[in-house]
Amino acid sequence: MFVSKKFSWSELKRRIESKEGVTLSTSVLDSVIKNLEKMSIIKEYQFLDPI
Repeated sequence: MFVSKKFSWSELKRRIESKEGVTLSTSVLDSVIKNLEKMSIIKEYQFLDPI
């Protein structure tokens, strides 16, 4: 999924939950985002490299 604009935290969470058909806790989403940032896949919720 390529994201071309910034989303609020709640909008990002809502879109992921809708796409995946699951409910995410805020702590799980926070952990995933932090890990993606550490791997330089995303930065400040902007995808650097569309996968």
